[in-house]
Amino acid sequence: MDASASAPHVHTMEASEDAPSTVDKADNAMCSSYGMDFIIPLTSCFIVSEREAVVNLFCGHYYGTITSPGFYLRNWVCVEGRRISTAIQSLDIANVKTADANGNPLLVSGIVSWAVVDARRAALDVADPRRFVADQAPAVLKRVVSQYPYEAEAVQGEEDVPTLRTETEVVATRMRNLLQERVDVAGVRILSFQLNELSYAPEIAQAMLRRQQADALVAARAKVVSGAVGIARDAVASDALNGMSDAERARTVRDLLIVLVGDREAMPTVSVGG
Repeated sequence: MDASASAPHVHTMEASEDAPSTVDKADNAMCSSYGMDFIIPLTSCFIVSEREAVVNLFCGHYYGTITSPGFYLRNWVCVEGRRISTAIQSLDIANVKTADANGNPLLVSGIVSWAVVDARRAALDVADPRRFVADQAPAVLKRVVSQYPYEAEAVQGEEDVPTLRTETEVVATRMRNLLQERVDVAGVRILSFQLNELSYAPEIAQAMLRRQQADALVAARAKVVSGAVGIARDAVASDALNGMSDAERARTVRDLLIVLVGDREAMPTVSVGG
């Protein structure tokens, strides 16, 4: 039997060129990184898992990145290995107080999905990639939310204006793009940035609720009046009132509108003449 076929998959440290380096070695190369790796008594073994990378520094200088999962031998003299997770992670942004485009105070929360795509940057250019994303996300959330009104009715003289309540996909896309610009330096890719909760701040919540109720009541009454006018017009044009005088028709239409538009129950009978 060929011994090499049954031998375990063992590598020494690989170097990469995913960033400027003074060493010209390919990522995950099947060769020793530097001479001391051949001194077997000084080597130790370690495992690189799926969705993980190990960034190696030799005497403080970037030397390479291990990205392929497997079993490795490494001489750690003068070498530092920094493990970076490349799995998808999520970040929950708790309630952030901000103001919408009309100055109304809001409480907003969001969820960010992200992953490291450049292990060297994540390990060397920022102290902690997760903390970096967590610090940048609330600022982006406040900035984007402040550019939209909570409700379209709040912006006078404009129609079909994007709002936080109706254009969630537009808002989410802008937040993701803006956050991506800020975290590129950390080797992070933003997969999504969604609003989670959106509400008025407690100090104005009751007042805004009363306003919403008033708007709903006005809209409902306008619909009722429009329908009543249509019914009255049809009644006047029908043959049922042909035998009446103009005064009787006017009283009939008046009583009909009172019954339809009034917010109280109608009387059992309605006088139509006399």
